[in-house]
Amino acid sequence: MVAEANRQRGNIIELAKNYSDIKRIADEGKVCMVHAMEGAHHLAGNTALVDDFFNRGVCMMTVPHLYPNEAGGCVDPFDFIRNNWWLKGSFSKKFQDNSGLSSWGHELVEKLLDVGIIVDMVHGTQEYRTQVIDIAKNHPKNRPITMSHVSINKNPAEGMGPSQEDVRAIADMGGVVGLMMTHHRYQNSQDPVEAMLHAVDYLVQNGGENVVAVGSDFDGYAQTAKGLASPRDFSNVRSALLSKYTEEQTTKFLFNNGDRLLRMGWGKA
Repeated sequence: MVAEANRQRGNIIELAKNYSDIKRIADEGKVCMVHAMEGAHHLAGNTALVDDFFNRGVCMMTVPHLYPNEAGGCVDPFDFIRNNWWLKGSFSKKFQDNSGLSSWGHELVEKLLDVGIIVDMVHGTQEYRTQVIDIAKNHPKNRPITMSHVSINKNPAEGMGPSQEDVRAIADMGGVVGLMMTHHRYQNSQDPVEAMLHAVDYLVQNGGENVVAVGSDFDGYAQTAKGLASPRDFSNVRSALLSKYTEEQTTKFLFNNGDRLLRMGWGKA
């Protein structure tokens, strides 16, 4: 996709293979892209592939994704449409253990932290998150972890939303929680941008201003939220944030916190 875009538009996009590439690419006026992976099923039970993907520039991995895999269980976001034809066959009974990490999943999380691929807890059960937090807290390299793209429900403990304990633990390790550019269901707000502010407030109250980030998940929905349909609409979020937070805090939310996650979590240093 990068090669095709550059063929049509000129040399405007480059893929960063490590953190230091990011600034160079940006300074050259290009769009910088980074690779992340959703789902440990890509590894087919082989942790040795972690090194290969790291060398190819992968910066982050969501260990569970949509349905359980070798690493353990996950929250099922499709429960209400499980019987639709397009989902048939995608739920493997072999891995339907939603209690948390398997022994291989524990090994995988340790490996990701050691190599320097950021561990993303999104889609994981609460037991899974508790286990990942415990592993990361005790890992010698002191890596930050993340929940990269979440929405905040009226009851934040429901579904994939981070609990207060999740937010605090992620913040304590220097990680971030990325808010999806979608209809956050916090306090039943009908305005997606206003709902984003409520979600930011929840994160600040429970983890401080260094835990807030944007994790758009634009390609995760058939319909985008009004006023949050593309990266161009980040300006709407920025204006709303500046009505309540300082310039320094807003810059943290939209850039600096996410940059810190990559700097601390991605790479062998």
